[in-house]
Amino acid sequence: SPLGAITCQVYNPRSQKGSREEFVVVKEAPISLLGAQACQELDLIRVQIQNVRTVGASPQTPDKEDLVKKFPRAFDDAMGDFEGPVHFEVDTTVRPRKLPLRRVALSLRGELKEELDKLERRGVIIQVTEPTEWVSSLVTKR
Repeated sequence: SPLGAITCQVYNPRSQKGSREEFVVVKEAPISLLGAQACQELDLIRVQIQNVRTVGASPQTPDKEDLVKKFPRAFDDAMGDFEGPVHFEVDTTVRPRKLPLRRVALSLRGELKEELDKLERRGVIIQVTEPTEWVSSLVTKR
């Protein structure tokens, strides 16, 4: 939970632009963040609207309860199974990749460990303790 907030003048020396921004102070934050609007005002990023596309947007986003009612099996805790034998083919022309690790927020590490342990107990994933050619990034979201 936040310890407090402070408003500061921030300045981009490259673009010569400044802005007053509110910073929320939290305990043990791994990095500091500026929001998209502040980054645009400071000329750190530019959003080129002509490059933004919306495909298949619905006029109203369904809420969680509607989705759970419409797709109950997608939200239960059961693991799906394939019926009969399954055959996967690997394209041997694709070179293995090791994607960079992503930092996990301290506030999410406990929940992430619990979820990974649960998936390992259920046989969905296995712990790898030696080097591997393929490494995928993990993205966490609360």
